[in-house]
Amino acid sequence: MGTPSDWLRFSTEIEPSGVVVYRMPFALPHFNPGMSREGLGHSLLRSLVSLVSAPVSLARFLRLLKAIKPDVVNVHYIYENALFCMAARQVTDFRLVVTIHGEDIERHFERARIGRWMVSRTLKAADRVLSNSAYLLAAAARIHPGVKSKSAVVGNGVNPDDFASV
Repeated sequence: MGTPSDWLRFSTEIEPSGVVVYRMPFALPHFNPGMSREGLGHSLLRSLVSLVSAPVSLARFLRLLKAIKPDVVNVHYIYENALFCMAARQVTDFRLVVTIHGEDIERHFERARIGRWMVSRTLKAADRVLSNSAYLLAAAARIHPGVKSKSAVVGNGVNPDDFASV
């Protein structure tokens, strides 16, 4: 399915398992006044470009969703990609699974108001919330209490045979 990638690059790849991965930019304007001068310049450029790329990405994402009609869309990290999925969900039907990883939840209260709204709204809209730790799910439940009834801890998968010769 779609994944965030370079902030201007669209690509399609077929994994060795046969799974098709569509990569598309999910960038939105953002500005952090605490950044270094170099970071500020990059952020400003990205914000200006995203004013054009965001609608293009959303339109392309909607066309892709309508074409392949997925049963489930799994968003990793609650960030810009989650907002695109929630927008797409207004016109396309799919179940939304959100996998949280850490900073997306742990730094919630340090974010600007729009960032806090996006995380809270995504947790509320998700059909299922997954994480690799109970700690993060508890932190997510502090942001949106409804997470408790629709969450599960899913450990990171490792095939021990891959490490047999190490």
